[in-house]
Amino acid sequence: MDDRLKRRIDTVERALEDAQGAEHAALVAELERLAVEARVRGVALPAHVRDRLRSEVDAELEARFDNMPI
Repeated sequence: MDDRLKRRIDTVERALEDAQGAEHAALVAELERLAVEARVRGVALPAHVRDRLRSEVDAELEARFDNMPI
């Protein structure tokens, strides 16, 4: 993986550990953007990044259903 891209992904992942609310959402969006950039460049995304993005999507979907009336 490109060193610059890897450093950016690592920085966002570290920041996500402590982020909440709008900051968390912005960092997830940035990580998704970096994942797209990696795909466009033909760079394989590390498994832990793919797993992180998948879990973020799952958490977002679950949060939407938690707020649905019965």
